[in-house]
Order: sequence, then structure tokens, then C-alpha cells
Amino acid sequence: MMEIQIKNYFVHMFHEEHHDTIIIWFSGKHEENIISYVKRNIDCMLVVVMIENWNDQLSPWQASIFKDNDFAGQGYQTYQDIVNDLLPFLKKNYSFEKIYLAGYSLAGLFTLYVLSLNQVFSGGICCSGSLWYPGFVDFLNEYPVLNKKIYLSLGNKEHRNTHPLLSTVKQKTEDIFRFYQKYNDCIYQIEQGNHFQNVEKRIVSGMKWIVKEDK
Repeated sequence: MMEIQIKNYFVHMFHEEHHDTIIIWFSGKHEENIISYVKRNIDCMLVVVMIENWNDQLSPWQASIFKDNDFAGQGYQTYQDIVNDLLPFLKKNYSFEKIYLAGYSLAGLFTLYVLSLNQVFSGGICCSGSLWYPGFVDFLNEYPVLNKKIYLSLGNKEHRNTHPLLSTVKQKTEDIFRFYQKYNDCIYQIEQGNHFQNVEKRIVSGMKWIVKEDK
């Protein structure tokens, strides 16, 4: 493993010998216990970007979900740090052909957000994405993603939520899937359980699918 610091992010890199295909995975301290499982079960280069302030740095715009302004909307700055600092580093040091993005929950939403902003990435993995986020479906319609590989997954119990916004996640994920299907190579996998079950296996399933035709 190699560790570097890009701006304020600690970045861990695994399987550097397989750098023809790279997956950038937006992760955080709450997922540190699953990183070893994920890296053991994939055979492409994995670049893990550790996000410190999850709700703030990954939210595309400001929103109040559980309390006032609890999502600060700093996602665009995070996006700029990825494309202006991390991506040039990877291009300088590795001769990759394809580069994908991946994330779980809010990081899955952020993955799709970045794909809409920049065509340089080959596709993305959005597992149990926070696609209930206010205004996000409208954003995707305004900034469509074209000719990418996209993996979506959601637990079959995740929409059973008393919060009126979070309970829309199933419908909005299905709407986004139908939209992506028209212009992309997109799959939608329904998993068993709620939002917190088998996180590492869901992520690995997405990563394996997204790189299967690249090997």
C-alpha cells in the first residue's frame, strides 16, 4: 500500500501493478474496517480517498435534512480537488486506460454528481446511494451522463423509513436507472436488507461488474 496526501485528503493506493484500470473510492473513517476486505477481493488498482467531513464534503449543495444546514454543500470543492490535484497525480504516475469512481451512501450520490460534471471518468459505482437528496434528480436531467458504465444498487428495505425524504430513495433510484439506461451501460442491482447490511460485499459486487469487460 502507498499513502499520499492530496490537499486535505489522505489517499491510500492498492494494487498499483494493475494500473491499467483504476477505481477511485470515496470512503471515510466509518468504512476503515471494510477496506481490507474490498482490496482483497478486486484485482484492479484501488485509490481510496478518505473523506473527513462526510455530510459537508460530499453534498452537492446545501440542504437541511435532519437539522438546519446539516449538509454544507461543499461537494463542488471536493470535485475540484479530485480533478485538479488527484487526477493529475494519477496521470503523471500511472498509465491507465480507464478510471472509475465509487461510493456508498452519500459517496454514491457524489459519484454520480462528479460524472455529470466531467466526462473524463469512464463510469461509476453508486451503492445504496443517497439519491433521495433534494433536487438531485432534476440536476441529473439538466446535466446528463452519456456513454458511461454505471452500477446502481439498493437494499430492498431501505425505503422503509419514517423520514418523508429518505423514504423516496427507491422511487428516485428507479427513476435515475431508467434515465441512465437510455444513454449508458447501466445495471441496477436490488440487494437484500437495509442500508447498513453487507456494505463491503455490495461495494465489491459493483467494482467487479464495472471492470469485468476491461480485463
